Amino acid sequence: MEEKFKYIFIGFICTTIIYALIAIGVIFVASRKTAKIDENPIKEMGHFTCDSFNNVSTTFNNGLVLNDGYLYAINTNMNFSNGQNCKKISDIKIVKAIDNLYVAEDGSIYTYEKDSDELKSYDATGRMPSYLLGSDIVKAVSYGANYENKYYVLKTDGKIYKVRFNKELDRSGKSYNYTVVRDEVYMYYDDEAITSFSVTDKNVSLIVTNKSIYTNKIVNTECMQYADVECELEFAKNEVLKESMDNIKYINVFNNSIIYIDSNDNMYNFNMLGV
Repeated sequence: MEEKFKYIFIGFICTTIIYALIAIGVIFVASRKTAKIDENPIKEMGHFTCDSFNNVSTTFNNGLVLNDGYLYAINTNMNFSNGQNCKKISDIKIVKAIDNLYVAEDGSIYTYEKDSDELKSYDATGRMPSYLLGSDIVKAVSYGANYENKYYVLKTDGKIYKVRFNKELDRSGKSYNYTVVRDEVYMYYDDEAITSFSVTDKNVSLIVTNKSIYTNKIVNTECMQYADVECELEFAKNEVLKESMDNIKYINVFNNSIIYIDSNDNMYNFNMLGV
């Protein structure tokens, strides 16, 4: 008899656990859908403190920005030891960025060493395409596998190009020669000049022009209703952010959210999947 009750008790416990897991799954799916259909995709994050945050021209996904031509580290969640959300890295004037390399006015190339929190000189000879150092290049971000040598390149004509290089060892066997095998326009807008862009998961996910802001947008609304339907995205003008564009002094994308800061130093989180 005791043995019988023992098995009944074990069965009861197992059944309870199963129902609990089902309930958790239902809650997860419900919360996922609720997040998607949020009528107000913009959430306030608090105040951003940075006395010298005046003219951000380029942003990077490693928490660095170019402000008035100088490299700054920013943190939207915590202050640095100076009591602010930003910190100047160096007094070296930077004119362009190629992945995680930064090119100075005199052509010197630097990499940011996070451990020492400083710029270190970098010898790029034979280690990157010299093409990307041209005066018409504003910013370059690699995509695809490392061996493919493919880049999204923003040029001074306000267009983003896809550029691919062929890489071969030179006679010394210690460095590489690069030749351009593709250089074609990837994105541009009539009567608009692209001033900045961000890349997420090796795809362009944010474009800022002199007139508009472009982000990913959901095109199949049924994905907002059904758990087993994946959302399909397209790149389109973001009308919500465009209305505030003149008041935005910093904007960047992280996963499916955009962080931006207005002229009053207020921070906001914009859920790209919520519109």
